[in-house]
Amino acid sequence: MTPLYAAGDIRLARPLQELNTVSTSHQPILLTVVAEEIIPNSISGKQEDPDLISTTATVALLLGHLQNNPPYFESHKYVTHLPENSPQGTALVFGVPYITEVRDNDFGKYGVFSLTLEKNNGTFEISPTVGERQTSFIIRVRDSTLLDYETYKQVNFKIWAKELNPDEKSLAASADVIVYLTDENDNPPVFQQRNYSANVAENSTAATYLVKFVATDQDTGDAGVVKYTKVLGLKNSSLTLHPDSGILSIATDSHGFDREESSSYQFFIEARDMKGVGNRATIPFTLNIIDVNDETPKFEKNPLDFILGQDGTNFSQRAFIKATDADAEPPNNVVRYEIVRGNYNNRFLLDAETGELLVNQNAFERFARQAKETLVSDLLVRAYDLGIPTLWSTVQVRIFPAESSSRVMRFLVPGRNPDRKTVEQLLADLTGARVVIQTIEPYHVGHDYNAARATDLTGGVASDEKSIVTANILYNNGAIVDLDKLQKHLAENRTSKITPVTTVDDSVVSGYSVRTGYLGTYYLSYDMILFSESLHK
Repeated sequence: MTPLYAAGDIRLARPLQELNTVSTSHQPILLTVVAEEIIPNSISGKQEDPDLISTTATVALLLGHLQNNPPYFESHKYVTHLPENSPQGTALVFGVPYITEVRDNDFGKYGVFSLTLEKNNGTFEISPTVGERQTSFIIRVRDSTLLDYETYKQVNFKIWAKELNPDEKSLAASADVIVYLTDENDNPPVFQQRNYSANVAENSTAATYLVKFVATDQDTGDAGVVKYTKVLGLKNSSLTLHPDSGILSIATDSHGFDREESSSYQFFIEARDMKGVGNRATIPFTLNIIDVNDETPKFEKNPLDFILGQDGTNFSQRAFIKATDADAEPPNNVVRYEIVRGNYNNRFLLDAETGELLVNQNAFERFARQAKETLVSDLLVRAYDLGIPTLWSTVQVRIFPAESSSRVMRFLVPGRNPDRKTVEQLLADLTGARVVIQTIEPYHVGHDYNAARATDLTGGVASDEKSIVTANILYNNGAIVDLDKLQKHLAENRTSKITPVTTVDDSVVSGYSVRTGYLGTYYLSYDMILFSESLHK
């Protein structure tokens, strides 16, 4: 206040707004006024005489309604950083120099205001929503949907402070808010293709290039650095994956990728961000194997024996030479046949595709005369494939002449798929003749095999564990059956069990099944149960 000595008026020395800032709402301002006597002729204008009289008075000033002022923010804008995908309720932190406070210097209802956010799409919320004269505020995350660094690098919105005065037009103020989003490792690597495939020859060597994988990551910094980390699947050790370039190649010469085993192999390729230790992504990879000619045709047996018919114009049974090639695809597995040696005067014809061996009728008469002098014709036959390079193998083919003492016989022998050489030896010992087996077929109980014309060597027991053997029995003039030798052989191999032997359940003797409920002595010979002396229990 400024004292005016002559009139005693009180006037403001500074703006009333400053007085509002130091006053208490709805409280009077108390002033003490002092009045003193003055001697007119005094040079100094003031007397030190204690007899002079003075008095005091208290003046109460009540501040009435002044001009209404809008609220204002302590900072004209606010800037902060926030990790993307921050959860609901996360508070925005504004550091120095920002002050999160709103003021309104008015009193009463003119000092009450609301706080709202504008253009933030519901991402944030502010509290409190109503303040008076001086209020601190907090902004929190309400919905993190838009807080994606890969979509938005920053979020901009406004804070509004608006008076809630119903009588007059409300005054308002705003402040800009800028929220910079910081990138987090929230995205896994993404491969450029949905699946990958490559073709490779089965004889490929180490370091053979297969395919290059490309994966990207939207994250920044180390979170966006992708490494190719694993090959998952059968025979994955046969492949090598470069961690930086993503190039996949054959790891070793002995990789084991065989077209005869499988036409393709399935794998999964793994990539990770954070330089190989972060988020993981996989993609399927198919390795298709190209067949190469790496398998040689193989014959069913070696040598092959065939017997001419009685008239010598053909064979006693159709004669086929058969070889198979294990390669997976033509032409590598297509087999052809040719006679390479021993076919003197073209006595025989060989079908190159089917492998059927025929008597050359044009040379029959000449051959018939020579056959009287030659017991066995010996051919060398080659089977070759059509692959590149061509692979082949050979087999000895023995052709026996027709003999008046030869017979085609059928035998019922024990066991399924018995060894051909063992059966030939058994039949040779039993017949005293040279034996050439034509076919061995499985025997099934109940099937009409014209059993009366087959010699049963199984003891007459009804069982599917038998085989039908069709063989040529070639007798000569000096054929002898050595019964003593045969008997000794049987005796040496007789079971050690003492008769009777009772089988409580299905048992196995020397690898062959014995039916339940049989008792007796089993004779083991030629690695099979040759026959038995048994009665059904």
